[in-house]
Parts: sequence; structure tokens; C-alpha cells
Amino acid sequence: MYIHHVILNTGSIARINRVDVSDDVVSVMRSWLEEALAHTGDFPLPDVLGMGDVHHAQVTVQNGALVCTVFGSLLVPLVTFGVAVRSRHAHLWTTMVEQFGARDGIKVPDTPWCAVVQHPAYLAHQGASSWMDEFVQSVAWARIKRG
Repeated sequence: MYIHHVILNTGSIARINRVDVSDDVVSVMRSWLEEALAHTGDFPLPDVLGMGDVHHAQVTVQNGALVCTVFGSLLVPLVTFGVAVRSRHAHLWTTMVEQFGARDGIKVPDTPWCAVVQHPAYLAHQGASSWMDEFVQSVAWARIKRG
């Protein structure tokens, strides 16, 4: 099984196989995701991937689809990503493209998918690129396994 991983503002598209993501990290993210969804407002990221203690996220579920925004210091948004497990979550693609835009020619992939938007601060945020992809992919797999 794999996830279609799409970065909307760069056009990057990849298939992420489940075996490409550590079982231990997905397990940590599954627990973190449950806590973050039960929490109102921003929630600290676990330091499992070397994220440090300055990163937070806001996580919600919109009509069954997961939406997460990761913030750096001073709560500056770094990335927003959405995870669609089933085809009925396709509304999330439309919402993300309308809100953030997308590179020309990108079309909604078959589910499951994870669509990512890199905010301008992401490129300037030191060290985030070293763990962000794995974080996003692990959270996506945690959500997919949850249903």
C-alpha cells in the first residue's frame, strides 16, 4: 500500500510506501495524533525526529479528512497538509487548492493521498526540512491506519 504525496506549490508528486516509514515513528505519531485531535489550539510536536521543542501544530478533522498546520517559533506557519483516506474526502483537495493554490496541471490523485503546502517561512526555518517530510508521512500513515 502507498500514499500519493503531493506538494501543491512545487508540483512534487511521490508514492510513499508503508515500508518506507518507521513502525516506531508511526506508533508515536498515532498516539500524538490522538492527543492533538483531543486538544484545542496548538499542540507541541513530539521530539521523535529531532524537531526540537519550538514546533507546534494545529490538527483538525473536516468531514473525515485530516488537516494539520505545523508552526515554527513564534507560531509562524511552516506547512499545512491534508490527508484523505477515502474518496469521500475529496472535498479537502478542492479546499486546499482554493485556499493555497497549486502548481498548474496537478490533479487530485486516487486515495489515500497527502497534499502539502509549504508556507514561505518553511524555506527560512533552519533544520525543518531535515524532518518535515518524515513527520508529514508518518502522521499521514497514522491517520490512514486509524481510518
